[in-house]
Amino acid sequence: MALQSSFQPISIVWHLCIYGLLGFAVEVIFTAGWEFVVNLNMRFMGETSLWSFIIYGLFGLFSEKLRDLMVDCHIPIIIRALVLMTAAYVWEFTCGMILKLAGLNTWDYSSFRYNIMGVVTFEYAPAWYVGCLVLDVIYFPTLRRFTGDQSLRKPMRKPNKSNRKIL
Repeated sequence: MALQSSFQPISIVWHLCIYGLLGFAVEVIFTAGWEFVVNLNMRFMGETSLWSFIIYGLFGLFSEKLRDLMVDCHIPIIIRALVLMTAAYVWEFTCGMILKLAGLNTWDYSSFRYNIMGVVTFEYAPAWYVGCLVLDVIYFPTLRRFTGDQSLRKPMRKPNKSNRKIL
């Protein structure tokens, strides 16, 4: 007798909440760690904003689908992480500019050497890249396994001479 999973797929709203909470946690841990490394701040006080919940939540939903598409197209993990990192920078810049124009900006990278309009900084690129690798290899598959979400499709078969359509 085979055991059946008791997990039910979760709604898109729950996915948004999970990604938003993950973003909160990672941002607080990252900012606390950055403060320790740069300023030797032993208080380990991280910070974030409620806006980040929505920003991370929506990006999580988008990046999950983008990753699925890249897996289906047999794009190697190293390139997938690079594409996800680039998407994260575009998303951060877009959201940052919207918040900045509305007078609600919650981060300012103006003091960083490689910043663009104080909204994004390339000093964080290695961390973003590693984070995208972790999302791709560990987080997305684990989330799906624990939530019963089967939307992570197996990659399509690569065409070969026997299954290629001739037009």
